[in-house]
Amino acid sequence: MTARAHDAEHEYSKGDRALQGATWARFGVALVAIAGAVLLVVAELSPLLAVRAGDVVVKTVKTGPHHSWAGLVIAIAAVPLALGVARTGARPALAALVLLGALSLGIALLGDLPDIHKTGVIGDEFEAAAAHARVGIYLETLGAALLVVAGGVGLLLVGVRSSRRVTA
Repeated sequence: MTARAHDAEHEYSKGDRALQGATWARFGVALVAIAGAVLLVVAELSPLLAVRAGDVVVKTVKTGPHHSWAGLVIAIAAVPLALGVARTGARPALAALVLLGALSLGIALLGDLPDIHKTGVIGDEFEAAAAHARVGIYLETLGAALLVVAGGVGLLLVGVRSSRRVTA
């Protein structure tokens, strides 16, 4: 049996509220993803670690140059994906957000975290030198986690279902 085009426009069992809920969910997911991208950009411009000798900060290492600005590239790639999710709820964009977030998390946890307490040459020169984590590692990790969460929740809640064709 085929349905007329007018009859197939609305699913009466769910009504327009289900459509509005899906739209708000897409915007919410996109907002979380954009917040993650913004945090990644801010992290790139923030200090990753500071090396202190006594009470004096001898050296500060920024997050961006520490890993060749990879977080900035990830953030730039995440924004159009988030906008695409807000517009269509496309599953490939949601999956890409998860992958970008996982990549950024890998950079933070495997690339940056092990270097947080390394003093480098300064530690050889000053016995009292110690390196301490700064805000960059926390912002970078939170931004990456938000991308993973946005993409994962989006895949569970707002991914586009297969379209049905209506024959007249």
